[in-house]
Amino acid sequence: EEVVHALKTVLNGNTYIGLETELRMLERNGDRNAERGTNPFERLSSRELGVLDGLLAGVGVTEIAERLGLSVSTVATYKARLFDKLGIVNLMELQATARANGYPGA
Repeated sequence: EEVVHALKTVLNGNTYIGLETELRMLERNGDRNAERGTNPFERLSSRELGVLDGLLAGVGVTEIAERLGLSVSTVATYKARLFDKLGIVNLMELQATARANGYPGA
């Protein structure tokens, strides 16, 4: 069942994360957010949220830049800022953090 789920996830253009890995990431991110006492997405600017939505949809930085009418380097800066504010280092952690906090589109 897990292999079928993984294949469907990847074929739908999403990133598959194994259950054990996702649970560890959720636990770690949940601990960080509990320490802060707030939803980490509340600290993001509207532009950062726009970039976040694109990243969660599986869109690359270049396409996000085109959609938002920004330069690629500007979008890359917003991406770096939102990763820093959320305390994450990659897209898998971004997805796990979004799920853990009930962010729409996660």
